Amino acid sequence: MKAIILKNKILCVVLVICTFLVGAIILVNASSNGNGSTRAAAGTLVSIHTETAPTLDGLATEAIWKDATEMTISLVGGTNPGDVKLKSVYTDTHLFIYAEWDDSTLSIIRGAQGEDPELYSGAWKWDDTNGAWEHQIGGSEDRLTFMWDISVTNFDTQGCMVKCHPTYGSAGSFLNIEGEIGDIWHMKAARFLPAISSKQMGTPTITAYEATAGKFEFHGYYDDKHIIYDEAPHTGDGGRHGDEGTSAESHNRNASKSTPKYMEKNPTDWLDAMILYQSEIDAGEIIVTDPLDANYNATDITSAWAKYSALNAIVPERILKPATGSRSDIEQAAIWEDGTWYTEITRKLVTGHDDDVQFDDLSKTYAFGIATMDNTGGGGHNTHGSTIYQLAFDIVSEPPADEEAPPADEEKPGGSIPIKGWITPVALAVGAGIVGLAAHVITIY
Repeated sequence: MKAIILKNKILCVVLVICTFLVGAIILVNASSNGNGSTRAAAGTLVSIHTETAPTLDGLATEAIWKDATEMTISLVGGTNPGDVKLKSVYTDTHLFIYAEWDDSTLSIIRGAQGEDPELYSGAWKWDDTNGAWEHQIGGSEDRLTFMWDISVTNFDTQGCMVKCHPTYGSAGSFLNIEGEIGDIWHMKAARFLPAISSKQMGTPTITAYEATAGKFEFHGYYDDKHIIYDEAPHTGDGGRHGDEGTSAESHNRNASKSTPKYMEKNPTDWLDAMILYQSEIDAGEIIVTDPLDANYNATDITSAWAKYSALNAIVPERILKPATGSRSDIEQAAIWEDGTWYTEITRKLVTGHDDDVQFDDLSKTYAFGIATMDNTGGGGHNTHGSTIYQLAFDIVSEPPADEEAPPADEEKPGGSIPIKGWITPVALAVGAGIVGLAAHVITIY
């Protein structure tokens, strides 16, 4: 009987020790990505280091993107709630973020917001019957927005909600304390995203000037803006301001805001008709649509509009060109294909501009908020709710430049080796020894 009791005691001790060792092994390995760096907690987007920058094409097919941990954020409250999937990598100089979310329609219209063109004029339609231009009412492009804390009180508890004052409508985005500032990264599918180039692949399905199927590629910018305090009565864009430099867009409207200035002569496809570049104007690929311009010819409009109608397109109210200065800090490439957006964005870690968040300390975390908008402005945006998200950099520990890292199984000078190098094999060896000893003792008894 004593022998049986002793066996049971030994078994219990062995199980406890083995459980502890296995738990330690799992903890060590779970907290590492295999290169000696530490993963951050839930709610944190972890950016992993790469020596080679990924190609900015919206595809994210490089091996480094497969190694990056995906974070899913559920957005609620707007016209198109759902999940946004994020990944991030960084080089010694630049941050890259990949985002993917569902959106059943590609929307690149800036429609008039209400009947008053003085408030927000929109894309243009030609009325053949009356021989006059009219605005497309409604529609405000697809968007993905990030807000970063620079010096915003309560951002750590409220996120981007700290800037929201819906009582003031479109002017209701501003901070409450003078002198504070936040950084806003704003994808604008009609205005900044296509500013460098755009391409339609094949023949899409178009309904009410939106694509419901097909594939499109874009290369351009995020609109780099900042948000500050705004004094009453809160008009216009409230506390939102573009960073220093020039915008990627200008208005395609005449001085009286009653007609567009230009439309394309011979658009090649739907996307070509929906986006107007300054380079196309400079190359003479347009016709003049302003009656006050000496080159105006009403017959030209009728002929060109027939081509727009055949493509189910309208004349855009924006003219696109490359942005400059701090306004162009954030480059973007994106693909919309059959109901899903895929995009990659990049920005220097440190821009040196006061109106930008500076990722100058990779040991810190950086708080951000995120929202999507499906052909709508801020009133219909999908938000992350009360959860506050962080960006963290997965720092790889490396030896000083003048030292060579010893092989994983070689002792460092002084007789020590890295803890990650010995803890797992030693724990396994000790565990195996204890199990073997226990088995031997049990056999004896």
